[in-house]
Amino acid sequence: MSYDIVTPDDALSSLVEDRTQSSSIHTDRTQESPPPAETGLAEIVDEDLDETENRFRLTSPAPPLEFLKREEKSKRSERRRKYERVLKWKTVTVEEVRRKKKKERKIILNEVSGRAYGGELTFIMGSSGAGKTTLLNVLTGRNKAGLKSTGHISMNGRRLNPTEMKQLSAYIQQEDVFIASQTVSEVLNFAVKMRSPDRLSKRERESLVESMLTSFGLTECANTRIGSVKVKGISRGEKKRLTIACELVSWFLGMVYLRVPIHRDHLLGIKGVIFGTLQMNNILYMMPSLISFWEDYPVVVREFQSNMYSPSAYFMARSFTDSILHLIYPIIFFFIIYFMTGLPVTTIGMSTFLTMCIAMSMIITSLSHAVVSLCGNVTVSLTVAPLISVPVMVFGGFLITVDAVPWYYKPLSYVSWYHYAFEAIMIAFFKDHGPIAGCQKVNPLLDFECSTGLKLITDQDFHVDNFWLDFVAVGGILVFWKVFGLACFVWRIKERV
Repeated sequence: MSYDIVTPDDALSSLVEDRTQSSSIHTDRTQESPPPAETGLAEIVDEDLDETENRFRLTSPAPPLEFLKREEKSKRSERRRKYERVLKWKTVTVEEVRRKKKKERKIILNEVSGRAYGGELTFIMGSSGAGKTTLLNVLTGRNKAGLKSTGHISMNGRRLNPTEMKQLSAYIQQEDVFIASQTVSEVLNFAVKMRSPDRLSKRERESLVESMLTSFGLTECANTRIGSVKVKGISRGEKKRLTIACELVSWFLGMVYLRVPIHRDHLLGIKGVIFGTLQMNNILYMMPSLISFWEDYPVVVREFQSNMYSPSAYFMARSFTDSILHLIYPIIFFFIIYFMTGLPVTTIGMSTFLTMCIAMSMIITSLSHAVVSLCGNVTVSLTVAPLISVPVMVFGGFLITVDAVPWYYKPLSYVSWYHYAFEAIMIAFFKDHGPIAGCQKVNPLLDFECSTGLKLITDQDFHVDNFWLDFVAVGGILVFWKVFGLACFVWRIKERV
């Protein structure tokens, strides 16, 4: 077998001759382009390579990447221009914070950089423990307890903080956490109500839920309970799809009552915010006051037996120190709630609301001291204290108006500190408020619905003339529980001795 040695010049010359001979076959090409003799050798070679690439693409089932590189690059650039968003992270380093061994450092991620484009599916691959989940946690600003991270994270060149990243992203975590007793449709309905804009009607929200169920293949299990380890429910795949659906429902509003305007459609929500704030200032302090106050009981008994101080001296000192805390915490809680909602910013309204929040925390603390001193046991006190506070809350004027309360329950309304605090706040906010938006647009004849702030107060069975009387009543209830708590505590100590 013999071989002919062909030089590069000979190969190029033969290629030109072949192109010249085949020019008569491709008539459409010769008509549009100049004769091969006048065309440069580089153009002929490029044209032949394109022809070869097209023939190979039609005959080969899996074309090599080098032939598709330019086309794929152009398609990718088009998609990137379409979606525009580019997430970049540069030199991200994450290390575990160890308090006991400060000298020892455990680096989880070491100067990791990368980027992700909108409209594309990007995979982060690695072995178990390589730091994939840690990188996602750092990028989304979640689950960073015990970790110290450095680096730059930007979106379209703008550096993002964790709050902004949470607003722009949806994070599907590994664990699918749901309430086991809820059905798939109930979970999606709740997610839609919490995350969809207020302008969506009930029918539009139901349509959105139906489309999500169909898109994620959850129609057949829509009425199936989520289930748990002990109770059989939907499968793991269905649970994961439900998690993704909940994250992709719509953009997250953030806060339910964020900047709610004074409008007819939002009056119930505004009243709920006011009454709910008073209720939270009671509930938050009940259990801590019961437990912390009774922890010192053995010490007080011993020191009273040693004739160091009287029970009343300890009770007054403890009440004074607790009052300082009950000034700080309600103030912080009040300002967070107040400026998140759309309540009118007035001096009388803010001062009344803040005063009543502080009074609520002091009343429930004094009640807790009295109950635990009377019962002599924390476990029993945790049952007795709600039996006193819940009935007065029910008849506080929000769930049921005072005039609608049956006569045999009227005394509970008269001794309810919720009633007096709620009435004073409503008067402070709405006494001088003019026409409420949305009331006359529904039906001008139905003036009893709300119309003005003053009419709203009277419809709630409150009386404007009782404003200062409400302060006196709340102060009197506070003094009563303080005195009653002191009497119960002194009686308990002396009985023990």
